[in-house]
Amino acid sequence: MISMGLIQADKLRVIFILIFLFVSLPAVAAKEYPGFPPDCWNENRNVHNLNEWNLLKKNLKFSHVLVEPAGKKIYSPNKGYYFVADGFRPKSQVTIYSENNLYWKLSFTNIFYLANPKWVNEKILFLRVYWGKIAFEDVLIDVEKESILSSESGTDATIAYQQFQSGCKTMGGCQCIQKEAPQSQPLKETPKNGAS
Repeated sequence: MISMGLIQADKLRVIFILIFLFVSLPAVAAKEYPGFPPDCWNENRNVHNLNEWNLLKKNLKFSHVLVEPAGKKIYSPNKGYYFVADGFRPKSQVTIYSENNLYWKLSFTNIFYLANPKWVNEKILFLRVYWGKIAFEDVLIDVEKESILSSESGTDATIAYQQFQSGCKTMGGCQCIQKEAPQSQPLKETPKNGAS
């Protein structure tokens, strides 16, 4: 038979561990998030560069096709280029027409979904590629050069925000632990006429 003293000790141990976790989580988050941690947020948000997913190279293939893509054409501001996005997990594709004889096709594999591709300007296309429920990469495509200009990993931090809010309610509230502002560096003046 288990004694009541052992059960009480186990309960106290669990309570101590929970208190330790809830007190230390905001301090850990303050070091990881590139801004205020989730306990300081007013609402959920996406966070960039928290994790490096590096899944784009492995899961994106480029090809040229002759057949015009079926589906809704989304035209660029210059009305000369367009793209058609279709498919759903685990595969999606974006086919781009940029006034060539061929269509440039971007084929994604192991994708969760492609969120609202859109034109940034006349020739730059923005894609947010979700690899899972929280992992995504933002990609900028130059359709004239048929190249990736940049890609950056991001995290949908909705779950982190909800966890911190829930933890803070359990503890009776949390104090926002703000990061220290970095020391500002004076801007260097740009030399005039190429002089250094």
